[in-house]
Amino acid sequence: MGNYVDYYFENNRLQKMVDHIIKKNYGWLPQKEHDDFYSIAGTTVWYCEKHYDPQKNKNFHRYLVDSLHRKFKTQLTKINRKKRGGGVMNDSLDRYVDENGDVTLGEILSAKETPDLDILAQRYLDSLTKKQRQIAELMMQGCTDRDIKTMLGMSNEQFGVVVMNMKKSKKIAPLKTLKERMG
Repeated sequence: MGNYVDYYFENNRLQKMVDHIIKKNYGWLPQKEHDDFYSIAGTTVWYCEKHYDPQKNKNFHRYLVDSLHRKFKTQLTKINRKKRGGGVMNDSLDRYVDENGDVTLGEILSAKETPDLDILAQRYLDSLTKKQRQIAELMMQGCTDRDIKTMLGMSNEQFGVVVMNMKKSKKIAPLKTLKERMG
């Protein structure tokens, strides 16, 4: 096995290669994201050197470039998820949390009496699609994710998307807030 790591770090070869890949494929990528891609490239060249098999892959450079493309696509997915909120709910206290526009999140948080959990839960359930509601009801019955997927004939990916959308629903914010307040 050759010393590919040294070769690619010599004279900034790896950085130049990463710059070329970014410019060619991801020209829209902000400069502040480039450092993450350089780090990914460094670990990827090390990984490729360790796992390179000349019997399977005749050309190390091609093996490395293909691996970099896969790793970069994974990183772009992470960046895009982060831009879309990344599962963190940032909410305004002035945002209305009910259908009629009568109650704000701030009012719920500052209320001396907590809103009736049943009312909030019903509002949330009413806002769900048919499939989301089926999943929610099965979850409340204590079914496991695996059982739910089997019962509803869903793949892991389909189930994950539906549950993620359920968690992003604006109707769940008061329930989460209430749960946190109740301890």
